[in-house]
Amino acid sequence: MGISNTEIKEIRIFHDFPKNDKGLIMLPIGLYYNRAIQNCKKGDRIVFLCGTERKVVCKSLVNLKSSVSDFLCRYIYGVKLSIVFKKWLTNAVLEGHGRKVVSENRCLVVWYE
Repeated sequence: MGISNTEIKEIRIFHDFPKNDKGLIMLPIGLYYNRAIQNCKKGDRIVFLCGTERKVVCKSLVNLKSSVSDFLCRYIYGVKLSIVFKKWLTNAVLEGHGRKVVSENRCLVVWYE
């Protein structure tokens, strides 16, 4: 038969497995950046740089200009959003995408288990 719409995908992401493992990650997004994770569904598997796999529970777009994004960043990583954002820009340049590929307005928060 055909491929089911409920097929579970494996999505590789450019993100270290969080040291504190709170079940949340924040990912930079852009027009062509992290496209696969932007289209993930509940139950899909994400694979971190170290090879660790986790199952997606849900995802949400968060406005980077809101206090919620800074609070989430401090909760997840223990640092201010500005520090994480600079790291995102540096990684985008090192990957050859350029600074403009990272959205300055939104990021993706993924809850996993």
